[in-house]
Amino acid sequence: MAADHLGIGDIDSIEQMAHLKSVVAEAVDTDGYAVLNADDPLVAAMAERVRGKVAYFSMQPDSPLVATHTESGGIAAFYRDGLLILRKGISEIKVAVAKDVPVTMKGMAPFQIANALAATLAAYVQGVEIDTIRLGLMTFKASVEQTPGRMNLFEIKDHSVLIDYAHNSASYEALGGFIRNWQGAKIGVVGGPGDRRDEDLINLGTLSAQMFDQIIVKEDEDRRGRAPGEVARLICQGIEEAKPSISYETILKETEAIQKALSQATPDSLVVFLPESVAKAIKFIESYKNDN
Repeated sequence: MAADHLGIGDIDSIEQMAHLKSVVAEAVDTDGYAVLNADDPLVAAMAERVRGKVAYFSMQPDSPLVATHTESGGIAAFYRDGLLILRKGISEIKVAVAKDVPVTMKGMAPFQIANALAATLAAYVQGVEIDTIRLGLMTFKASVEQTPGRMNLFEIKDHSVLIDYAHNSASYEALGGFIRNWQGAKIGVVGGPGDRRDEDLINLGTLSAQMFDQIIVKEDEDRRGRAPGEVARLICQGIEEAKPSISYETILKETEAIQKALSQATPDSLVVFLPESVAKAIKFIESYKNDN
């Protein structure tokens, strides 16, 4: 659960949002499974509304909830010592080495490891064979073809470009887990939807300052009711408050912002582009790659 879309549709707190989203778990039939994140208390608490069965996934090998659940015969998936592991009761199955699963970006993207655990668990409780699950994990990639706009990494000459549709604090934080593992310089082209609260946009700036070495703040063409430059100003406020010494600038037009970022790329650097339109962004970067 994350503090996104708050202040819209009479949902003003993360607890209210969790209650709203719990209808998904509640809709599971009596012979079905709800796969819940044991590491998020608001999600784990949804088990109280599940009519069927529950399976938990966790990035913590010593999760008390997972331990209690499996000791009573329940099913769970968790991450331990670089491995994706399934547990039912006291029996464990080593499903895959996380860094060998393409969607985890060589194990550098923790949130993708969590996603792989959830997917593994969802397939397993539906009776899919372990070998088939393993094959799926090894062949599914965060590519333009399979997940457009979700962790699409392009190798261009001596640097890399990442396109992702991150647009809220939770997705920025998840992305940050990968970006901080990148060994070269990190340049971010960031923005945010205009219909978010001021504090949400300020927080995007704060998170950007914690992720990148250089930042270019842009705006969407659809500002969702905001005046020109207002979203960028709030994001810059967050950057300034978090890390006033960081190198950043505002270029409101998205194409000009990414062009500037690409011109600043150095060997082994990573340019991260968080676009308004995924399709346009992919087309732009593919064209840029072909020209370079």
